[in-house]
Amino acid sequence: MKIKFSTPRGVEEAQGDPLQSRRCYVDAVHKGQKRNGENAPDRAPPGKKGKAPEGENSEETETPAKFQPAEELLNIEIIPGNPDKITQIGSHLGEEAKKEITLCLQRNADIFAWTHKTWRESTLSMMDASQGYHQIMLAPEDQKKVSFITSEGTFCYLAMPFGLKNAGATYQRLVDKIFRPQIGRNVEVYVDDMLVKSKKAEEHVKDLEETFSILRKYKLKLNPAKCAFGVQGGRFLGFIVT
Repeated sequence: MKIKFSTPRGVEEAQGDPLQSRRCYVDAVHKGQKRNGENAPDRAPPGKKGKAPEGENSEETETPAKFQPAEELLNIEIIPGNPDKITQIGSHLGEEAKKEITLCLQRNADIFAWTHKTWRESTLSMMDASQGYHQIMLAPEDQKKVSFITSEGTFCYLAMPFGLKNAGATYQRLVDKIFRPQIGRNVEVYVDDMLVKSKKAEEHVKDLEETFSILRKYKLKLNPAKCAFGVQGGRFLGFIVT
């Protein structure tokens, strides 16, 4: 978290340590699991990088996730037989629930973006839009306003680039508009972070299908590496949601 504040010398910034915050969060979750008679996991599940065991430094540095599920996750193949195209679901799911969510994700494999290389009462799925603002196409008459000169010639952006002052507000207006029928009912969205929520477990697949249909309609893609489906709770935008 970064805080900006005014001083006699101008605007100053104070930034916390995201790694230490993550360790405190994991410690709190593990203590809660122990109180419930569960065994706290000693290590991250296979395939998850950038997170080190408690008390150890990670060999890989990675930008802290905007949302962090409060449980271990399982990797599943969105495209069967292709281990490179995976996402994650909650490890607490029963076999039937796991099968239903997996089939739902596989039916909607086209809304994920790929790089070139026992169910409880409430259920959540956390999703992240791939490349965020870059999915908003610029109006042709505005493309020249974001042109830049290189040694190879003059280029211009076709999609909204990061760095524009109105990029965040424009993207937020977009998602507010397209998800208006769902916001407050079964979806919450902040810029490129989406939370699909269901009060009843049996309704979660239907809620996911509804969300995927909107993403497909507006040609928005998800980043599978930053998605977690069918979880009981976790950290979303700095808040614990269950």
